[in-house]
Amino acid sequence: MRQYSATISINGRVVQRGPVPLEHGRPFVNWGALIFDIPDIRLINRIVITNTSTGLPDDWIGLDWMEMRFSRR
Repeated sequence: MRQYSATISINGRVVQRGPVPLEHGRPFVNWGALIFDIPDIRLINRIVITNTSTGLPDDWIGLDWMEMRFSRR
């Protein structure tokens, strides 16, 4: 697969639609990070990731963990 793509929503707001900078290759050795600024943080946050890539049935995106960091502006 040349390029992964996804739609990512946080608390109902789309923060990513289209290609994502994730490398295709051997699983578990090429992890990457995606970082988004979210202005409407809630007590309970909902993150939805939809794989919109046009790959083969055996292609997949592995998710090891999600981390939310909070900072004051």
